[in-house]
Amino acid sequence: MPEYRNTQPSQRPSLFYMAIFGVLATPSLASAQEPGVSELAPVKVQGAAHAFKPEAVQSVKFQAPLVDTPQTINIVPSEVLKQQSAQSLQDVLSNVPGVTFASGEGGAGWGDMFTIRGFSAEQSLTVDGVRDSALTTRNDMFNLEQAEVYKGTGSIESGVAAVGGSVNLVSKTPKLDNFYDFNVGVGTDNYRRSTVDLNHQLGETTAFRLNAMYHENDVAGRGKADYDRWGIAPSLAWGLGTPTRITASYFYQKDKNTPDFGVPLNRNGERMKFINKDFWGGLSNADIEETESNSATLLVEHDFNSKTSIRNQTRWSETKRFTYLTTGGRLLNATGGTHQGQLIPNPGNSNYWGYDAKGNEVYPTGSLAVPRLNPNINSYKGSIIANQTDLKLDFNTGSARHQVVTGLELYEESYRKDPYTRNLPNLNGDKRVIDVRNPNTHYSGAWATQSGTDESGSKVTNWALYAYDQISLNKNWEIAVGLRYDKYKVKWYNANGGLEPYSQSDDIWSGRLGLVYKPTEYSSIYLSYSQASQPSAAAAASRSGGGGDADVANYSPGKATTWELGAKWDLLDEKLALTGALFQVEQSNPSDTDPNDPGRTIQSEGKERVRGIELGLAGNITPQWSVYSGLSILNSKILTHKDPLQEGGKMKNVPNMTLNLWTNYTFDRQWDAGLGAQYVGKRRFVEGNTVSGKGGHSADVYMPSYWLFNAAVGYKVNKTLSLRLNVNNIFDEFYLARATSSSDGFQLYGVPGAGRTVILNAEAKF
Repeated sequence: MPEYRNTQPSQRPSLFYMAIFGVLATPSLASAQEPGVSELAPVKVQGAAHAFKPEAVQSVKFQAPLVDTPQTINIVPSEVLKQQSAQSLQDVLSNVPGVTFASGEGGAGWGDMFTIRGFSAEQSLTVDGVRDSALTTRNDMFNLEQAEVYKGTGSIESGVAAVGGSVNLVSKTPKLDNFYDFNVGVGTDNYRRSTVDLNHQLGETTAFRLNAMYHENDVAGRGKADYDRWGIAPSLAWGLGTPTRITASYFYQKDKNTPDFGVPLNRNGERMKFINKDFWGGLSNADIEETESNSATLLVEHDFNSKTSIRNQTRWSETKRFTYLTTGGRLLNATGGTHQGQLIPNPGNSNYWGYDAKGNEVYPTGSLAVPRLNPNINSYKGSIIANQTDLKLDFNTGSARHQVVTGLELYEESYRKDPYTRNLPNLNGDKRVIDVRNPNTHYSGAWATQSGTDESGSKVTNWALYAYDQISLNKNWEIAVGLRYDKYKVKWYNANGGLEPYSQSDDIWSGRLGLVYKPTEYSSIYLSYSQASQPSAAAAASRSGGGGDADVANYSPGKATTWELGAKWDLLDEKLALTGALFQVEQSNPSDTDPNDPGRTIQSEGKERVRGIELGLAGNITPQWSVYSGLSILNSKILTHKDPLQEGGKMKNVPNMTLNLWTNYTFDRQWDAGLGAQYVGKRRFVEGNTVSGKGGHSADVYMPSYWLFNAAVGYKVNKTLSLRLNVNNIFDEFYLARATSSSDGFQLYGVPGAGRTVILNAEAKF
């Protein structure tokens, strides 16, 4: 029978790939070209070429300089990402302290799952300031200018669903300039990458920009896992440099990956017996993760004068995602199994491999096991249509200056299962036996056409009004006040695509108040408080694209709050930014009863808290030496829980400390070198004090802490061609990039990060 992985033609755009190699192979063409500017990032370059100090966010909702904004905002500039050869969202956010990635159990949490300051944040993401909450894995940032992370309970910048913070991804846009940037990378583990960034000025006020990417690689030390993708992002702008500007852009990316569902871990958080570091228990010719993303954006801006302007942005996006997973990281005892490849009946979803009924690690079936989810099939389609209007005002009332942003946001999001017909392994509901010491990862059994007809899901509609005012009272004191109102509604669909008889609608208020004292022009000390009501149905409506629950529709909104005391200094003639903050984030939800049965509780009261310290350093220490670094120390606690035994315990996936560092030194006009370090402290697999699985066990089990070290060396051959060599994970450290547990908290598993990887990039600029 045909194998599914081989039924699709290669995505490789060979003409494009060969063209880039051709350009780089003929650097003599450079003498006939005028030198261009490769990238205009919203950062102020001071001193050396490699300046990491950001000056402003892209979001129009914040008008004051960063040093005067009473909130921790981390901006990862394009120069840092370029030097690191960062590609995925996880790569990008590894530069931000207090951000941690996680894995989902079963079908929950498709795509990127991450926390900010200990609280889930995957639904708190915007692109160019407009909400973009698709359940997807953002594997490539080829069209990214910079990333902005707003810490604290979401208010003006993100609206609902932001507890610990939110992320804004800033796209590349056309400039009034001509530059043509070609980049080719090769490396270990079959790493191949090509990108172009072409900007051409069409007239005095018009420009076109094209970004495109092709990428493929295996994953060092991770068996059969691999990535294969390509994307394109054209944009056209009119009226640049004039009061009225229009920008139209489109984005498309297609991914076809062999996913990694990780390794089984014991109750000490370590690899189980028989499990090697490179264990991969899936099916290389069947397991697949396909994602297709489309988006189109229209931005219209008009400046009435130097102090008043308006902008309107409309975005449509759609994400289709299909996954077929043989989840080798979660295994069951192969009861009755005698050899690898054998098909046996399901031994029971809680018959965890390696354990007996009481949870003793005795390996009843030795090294033979079966995947718990064999297979796990999900087909999802999500879409969003959003429109946002922002009005900026700068005026005085007496001696006080007001920098005001007010706006209206409208969006509709859809999260639905997507019917499919595929040629897949025909297991007839049985489980396939593997020997974990050397698993057979190739399926040679029968295949069959299989279909899914589920169309369940949800639709979220929202409209919001907001206003934010940064008030400068005098040269020493400022006040920041923000308020937002959201009208939020959720409705659900059943498996046949019909509307469920229940829905939820909430009136959501959020706000922020900040007081800023400026000892000098280039420093500030601030105290801020932010609060937001959180619709409890938000996560349930969008977590996995599935159907609803009548009880969830009757949940009351929860509440999130953040207190932050911080200070910011621009040092060394404003070339180096130093920040520090103490903060507390709390999330709570009320107790609710069934309106038709007041004696039945449908939502139990809960409250969680994270307290922490955060430090940041970004900019130039000397004209040749630049640094980008952050430190976060977090302490989590469950204050109230439906099970009193869990109170006082820690929250899951909250590391006690994270540290990130990237530093670069420019030796001369040709040579530079960079060094990076990342530390992630120990973090819980499970929240609370006990877990219910296997009769009850302690929840006091941690993912091991880890250090990673990266390095890069850059060499500029001439004014056109430059080379960069990156070595990631220099010491080939085995670590868990993401991890979680079964729903009962007993079985643990994690997805290791890539081993040592070496990449050589060649860049040609014309």
